Amino acid sequence: MKAIIKKRELIARDTILVSLDLLGETVSFKPGQYLKLVLLNPPYSDDKGNSRTFSISSSPVQKNILEIATRLSGSAFKKSLNEMPLGTPVEITNINGVFILPQNSQVPIVMIAGGIGITPFRSMLKFYSENHLDLKIFLLYSNRDRASAAFINELRQIEKDNPGFKLILTMTDDPAWSGENRRIDSQFVKDYIKEWQDSLYFVAGPPVMVKAVYEELLKLAIKPENIKYEEFIGY
Repeated sequence: MKAIIKKRELIARDTILVSLDLLGETVSFKPGQYLKLVLLNPPYSDDKGNSRTFSISSSPVQKNILEIATRLSGSAFKKSLNEMPLGTPVEITNINGVFILPQNSQVPIVMIAGGIGITPFRSMLKFYSENHLDLKIFLLYSNRDRASAAFINELRQIEKDNPGFKLILTMTDDPAWSGENRRIDSQFVKDYIKEWQDSLYFVAGPPVMVKAVYEELLKLAIKPENIKYEEFIGY
């Protein structure tokens, strides 16, 4: 699928949101799925190639624009994505994934995000809010500090607009932050989720964080089939 880089903006420290215009085409996907982005003739290259997989961070309601968010790094791909001029052609392939929002859950949904792991949840929550879905959702969102936390203002607006959604933020290394600062573990979950035993869990973030949270949920005797997870590996 052909597209162009339509817009690029800094949304947190070293984090960009990239809008990809499908040039009049439309695409259907489920909130939480991912895509493969292929850069054509990028200015930088390395042995990892010119394609990467990203969670889609926009809502399926917006059918002719796809958005992705990513942390910047020194990799050839990230440098190219950040520096290629607006209007540059790219290709999008392999829209897929099973880490998706259930639209008819009878139990609370607990989303646990670490850092850039927020991206699939942004897609899910925008879709949830736009369609006024009858779901009870909690988002436990952990970052090192406020400056590195993407989409907080959007998430607060979704919380304001949707009584069924509760946002819980924690900043683990920010002296200026007056709110929660603990890492997300079993006690953290119990402190904020009244129905923690009967909830469906979605976990996304760096592999170390995802593994740690998964083990903490198992300590709560949460069934493995009720824990969905997605790991974000830097490149």
